[in-house]
Amino acid sequence: MNYNGDYHCYKVMEHIKYFLFIKISILMNYKICIINQGFYKYSIGGAEVQLYLLAKELLRNNYEVFYVTNDVNSYQEVEGIKLYPYIHNSNFTKKSCAYFNEVIDRLHPDLIFQRGRKAVTFYAGNYSQKYRVPFIFAASMDIDCKKLKSTPRLFKNRNKFKQVLSLPFAIYEDYKTLHGMKNANIVLAQSAKQKDLLFDNLGIKSEIIRNYHPIVKEVYSKEERPVVLWLASIKTWKQPELFMKLSNTLKDVNCQFILAGRMAEERYRDKIEAWSKSSNNFKYLENVDFEKSNELIGKASIFVNTSLKNEGFPNTFIQAWHRKTPTVTLNFDPDGVIKREKLGFHSGSFEQLLKDVNTLIEDRAKRNEIGENAFNYAKLHFSRGESIDKLLCLIKNVVNNGN
Repeated sequence: MNYNGDYHCYKVMEHIKYFLFIKISILMNYKICIINQGFYKYSIGGAEVQLYLLAKELLRNNYEVFYVTNDVNSYQEVEGIKLYPYIHNSNFTKKSCAYFNEVIDRLHPDLIFQRGRKAVTFYAGNYSQKYRVPFIFAASMDIDCKKLKSTPRLFKNRNKFKQVLSLPFAIYEDYKTLHGMKNANIVLAQSAKQKDLLFDNLGIKSEIIRNYHPIVKEVYSKEERPVVLWLASIKTWKQPELFMKLSNTLKDVNCQFILAGRMAEERYRDKIEAWSKSSNNFKYLENVDFEKSNELIGKASIFVNTSLKNEGFPNTFIQAWHRKTPTVTLNFDPDGVIKREKLGFHSGSFEQLLKDVNTLIEDRAKRNEIGENAFNYAKLHFSRGESIDKLLCLIKNVVNNGN
């Protein structure tokens, strides 16, 4: 046997393997640019949470992650995520497009990822087409999947003069943002309903990627005195006043009502803070980050949602199910899973919401039964494989192939 020859071949093969490993590692170090007005550490919301979780998973998979946001005035790095400042605007002028292009040009991304239909959707789509950089758009609400998004919202403003004055721009904004969506290489839906809406209303094919939630390692004990929790950014369409009404109607029941979330619309502040001071069973918590929200949900007996029907797929639902907390929703039941899988109640009216919440307050065994159903469902359908692994695969394919 020629030991010297064999050893020489062995060393050559080892060098080739090492070279290939380094080459593949370099090639895999793609640059992903996430664009969103808020960043999780500064602006807590459903989109911000999902984008932060995505950024962390991308980093773990050897991607370089840029996050272009309104929340910083200069470059920062947070947990390996590189934050770059960008002042979002929605006037769709050539100057605005040029400004967006200038910001993105500095980063030289291999892919742009943007969530929620807004002006920046148009800028991202325009950039993608002009510079052949792949673009993934993710719907964040059901209303993203309709021809008109801004225009219907306009008519919720009671000022008729403002309605008339703003109507042309609202229609133009809807046209532009839809154009941006159609320029995306891949469009993501959160649910089967969104997938159907995108195709039926806009002729856009999409992939369903469910919201991701990491494995729950903490163990929370439910409070002895039942806690009824409402947690969201405080906005008109989320109807926090109905939760206050609920707490007032059930003021003689032995339970605690907690309304938590960022004051996105200041007009609610005085009313909520005054009610919190005067009520014996109601408390308001404003500064709630993702970790604190998990703790609140974990200790809660019941999670309540009072939003209108234009939600997407609330992170708080998934957080609640992972922590064995039954959900009672007034209007919104994504793909009908809450009713079908017995994860709580879809009430449909305030009167029924009142009855459903009261039923769960009084019946601990029922709460425990629903909580176990919810936990098992969340493990099965909101695991890593059902969401983040599928998304990472799509990102890899679109970067490599452009489609």
